[in-house]
Amino acid sequence: MSQPISFDHGASPNVGPKLPSLSEGGNKDIDNVKRMSIESHACSKEISDSVQVTLEKRFSFWSLLGYQLSVMASWSNYLVIAGTFVYIGGPVAMIYGALLVGFFQFMTAMSLSELASAWPHAGGSQFWITQLMSPTSSGLFSYLTGWMNILAYLTAGASANFAGAQTVTALVTILNGYEWPRYQVFLVYCAMCLLDIPINVFPKYYSAFNIASLVCLMVFLVITIAVWASDFQHQSAQYVFTKFINSSGWKDSGMAFLISLTQTTYAATGLDAVVHLSEETHDPKRTIPLVLTTSVAISTLMSFGFAIFLVFKMGDFSDLVDLSLGQVYLELYTDSIGFGAGLAVATTIMTLLAIFVASQILTGSSRLIWAMARQQGVPFSNYFSHINQDFKVPIRSFVASFVVTILLGLLYLAGDLAWNAIASSVTIAYQLVFTTPIVVLLCRGRARLPTRYFDVGRVPFIGYSINVLTVLWGIFISVISIFPITLPVTGDTMNYAVVVFGIWGIIVGIYWSTHGHRKFMSTVVL
Repeated sequence: MSQPISFDHGASPNVGPKLPSLSEGGNKDIDNVKRMSIESHACSKEISDSVQVTLEKRFSFWSLLGYQLSVMASWSNYLVIAGTFVYIGGPVAMIYGALLVGFFQFMTAMSLSELASAWPHAGGSQFWITQLMSPTSSGLFSYLTGWMNILAYLTAGASANFAGAQTVTALVTILNGYEWPRYQVFLVYCAMCLLDIPINVFPKYYSAFNIASLVCLMVFLVITIAVWASDFQHQSAQYVFTKFINSSGWKDSGMAFLISLTQTTYAATGLDAVVHLSEETHDPKRTIPLVLTTSVAISTLMSFGFAIFLVFKMGDFSDLVDLSLGQVYLELYTDSIGFGAGLAVATTIMTLLAIFVASQILTGSSRLIWAMARQQGVPFSNYFSHINQDFKVPIRSFVASFVVTILLGLLYLAGDLAWNAIASSVTIAYQLVFTTPIVVLLCRGRARLPTRYFDVGRVPFIGYSINVLTVLWGIFISVISIFPITLPVTGDTMNYAVVVFGIWGIIVGIYWSTHGHRKFMSTVVL
């Protein structure tokens, strides 16, 4: 039987459109001529710069795999969201949700891997759209996708830093009974953000940091399993694999299960992180797709296995409704090895992992801002498109990411509702970014893809099937993520993601109307 995925070691280096003979006629000639004209303009602009500095090729397969797995942080994210399953979904949602989400994440990874293999670029989805559409029609779509991707990474980075701040402040509250004023929690959040700076400013240690984060992720998993195994709950297999819980207020259990999938998907965000390091990777046409697919496969297996172990450890979910320590994972650690030791281990693990995740996410967001700046897609593009000559990284775009992340933290001072609105928008933003270029690919036809190393379309219907599943999943999870988790809806339980996207639309729309539509270059030279 033919394999649906093939790896062409002799892939052509041609990754851009080829200028056809005008004798062939048709609109395709006109589109390609316009595209080449815009590419020439972009190329001329780059050559005219006084100093043209490029990113250094510093990443290998293993360092990128460490980076990607750290961003996704599969099993540790399950610890954070475990409390949600206590009242919506229960063991069934935790275990089977991990498999279901993992399957569609893998479909998404294969779709993105094919595009990354065809056109490796720091812009990711927004750049792929420019390659799949004509320059006259791709501008707005590429611009919106790029800004949506920036939103996804900035909100995800803020969420990761805030998770670390919450862990630290919760520890002090539990030990000393100290109630933190909001401004002090914000200051701890700022301190967590400061820890993201060193690895992003001194790239010499990038690869070592990525591998170290992968090792820590694995070591912490082993420690957690070893600690919990000392006080293991012996639930029946029937309870673990068949118990469904629905105390969310949703009368329909099917709807409750579907909504629980949004939590599992949130735990696996950042799927495209490695794509934005394409221009710093050795042999990106081969390495990026391999890292993407391998990381999602490993993440899915880890999530599924850890979910089973976690359900056994959690015991009867009804005993976890009102927790004295606030978080399920804190209860599990302290029950196993004592109050003081359990808190110390839990806090150390979750804080360090939050630092790893947040640092890596800000790396991705800085590359996105830099990529958009090269195409004049953000304010002060000429400034943010700069690459530091000494470190060969876009430090200015990182500073922009850092500052915006701090500003997002100010929303916590306004109250929980404002902050929860940011957190609830992460999943939707990511899914829209993943889905948009695949929709364009299906509409324009897979024949527009050049010869590539990673090709899921050797068997014709396989490529289209994977792409269609990716689109259907992206649309489904985006829609379902708008619904509130619990009913009845109150001001505290309302899902405010729509508000976030409304504000985002206003900001992005204003910039496009005043500057973007004139300055944004929808096609640039690779």
